[in-house]
Amino acid sequence: MPPALHLPQGTIEAIRGWQILICCNRMGFMVLLASMKRFAFLYVCAVVVSGMAAVKFGNLDTAALLHGKAVKSADLKGKVVLVDYWGVNCGPCKAALPRLQQTWESFNHKPFAMIGSHVQNPDDARVKSVLKEAGVTYPVYQDLRAEGTPDFNALPFICVFDAHGRLAYSGHGVPEAIEAVVTAITDSNGFVDLLSDARLDKYKSLKSQLSIGKNVEGAMKKLKADVAAAKKQPGNKVAQEKAAEATAILSSIKKTYERLVEDIALEVEDEDSVSALRDYMILTSTWPTAKAKADEKWGAAMKTFAADPAARKKAKIMFDELKKIK
Repeated sequence: MPPALHLPQGTIEAIRGWQILICCNRMGFMVLLASMKRFAFLYVCAVVVSGMAAVKFGNLDTAALLHGKAVKSADLKGKVVLVDYWGVNCGPCKAALPRLQQTWESFNHKPFAMIGSHVQNPDDARVKSVLKEAGVTYPVYQDLRAEGTPDFNALPFICVFDAHGRLAYSGHGVPEAIEAVVTAITDSNGFVDLLSDARLDKYKSLKSQLSIGKNVEGAMKKLKADVAAAKKQPGNKVAQEKAAEATAILSSIKKTYERLVEDIALEVEDEDSVSALRDYMILTSTWPTAKAKADEKWGAAMKTFAADPAARKKAKIMFDELKKIK
């Protein structure tokens, strides 16, 4: 039995000194990719993208299945999906398989799917042997292609798509991919972090006001006022420092708002009544002035969704639980 999976905590731990990431290209040749210098993050060679259109998976037919149980596109709807592009001639690819299997075992009870895509020359017998030796149980296809996957020239290359089919991560790092999975699964459960890109050092007094389910517009008004005041005091260091932090907080709040609006639109389109109702509650309670615009867009849909007592009750329970998260 593989050892327990140790997930990254928060942001990925910085590493000291020079680091070398060894990858393989599709033909198995080694490629050395040097990371940034001291304290560089492991987001080497990674491309982090959000807000893309829902991804479409092709070549999921059984003829291309090399290992595991076949999946259908319908099975992936509403799930976080990790796709591992790898090759049997790639040493780092094979070394990553046990860790990916641990990830699968850790999250397969969640709305999560994992698919392997062998992209080097077909060698079914050898590929199956390697997968068996690594204890892999998730499905692996030959040349599976996910629309929206960025171009890549080195392996392994991993993509993580969120529950709406948007590309959340792409790159060569397994730890980074796992963190993206954790984040995407958490997001799919409705967790919303207003301050994911900001810190409250000079505005600790606003912490209780800047949380989901509470009207943040009063706090935003104060932050905007401080930014405006700092513009009139270019030589005031304290004012400039506060303004810089206020700007970062406002930017983070704006990103959260925009992401929430995007999520609601997709949930309404997918007729995901519980998630749509939950996120509508989050939006209209956190930004009350947005209610009129939200009702104009989705009022009819929300009325239809709310007509289902079970959906309405579940959404309310989820919303109340989210408000307790500090």
